[in-house]
Amino acid sequence: MNKQPQVTERTKAVLCKAFWSLYATQTLDAISVRQITDIAGYNRGTFYLYYRDVHDMLQQIEESLLNKLDTLVASLTQHHEHYNMTAALEEVLQFMYAQRSYITVLLGTHAEQFAATRCSHALWKIISTHQLSQPSNNQTTPQEQQYMQAFVTQGLLAVIVQWLDSSDQNSTQTEPTNTLTAAQLAHMMVETLIPSRLL
Repeated sequence: MNKQPQVTERTKAVLCKAFWSLYATQTLDAISVRQITDIAGYNRGTFYLYYRDVHDMLQQIEESLLNKLDTLVASLTQHHEHYNMTAALEEVLQFMYAQRSYITVLLGTHAEQFAATRCSHALWKIISTHQLSQPSNNQTTPQEQQYMQAFVTQGLLAVIVQWLDSSDQNSTQTEPTNTLTAAQLAHMMVETLIPSRLL
């Protein structure tokens, strides 16, 4: 009886992995429940215990992943004193690297707007918390801030997708070995990609 939650999570993980192997190369509308269950080794009834359809499955995967990102960013930005933006960015990059099989598809292959918006907000939270931790000398208007947010976060996301795409997708290492590390990329972002007026 105590094993039931573990069995449920394991079953969902197998179904999600099967779905993601299809979604990485196909559009959502081209994927059927039958394809997913055939790859996963379950019957269709098992799928419907957890999901209404493939759209619901994608939504649940996105929500789970992005909620974890939000929780991480909230924990990194809860204290303004002694805040280190580079270290916070590094942790976010490490999270994204660990979830790269999902992130590269959501932000790259399919360019999911919902996921991109949530990731942009997470990155902006990292930057805006740094601003709050510094003496106030920022004379930008709210409208200028809005444009800066769009410009900076979209640029950072493009760099992150490129970084993840250039890493070995099958590596079991916690850091990429054939490209910049998370720490190196975070440092580069702060030094060269984020406008100085935001620092």
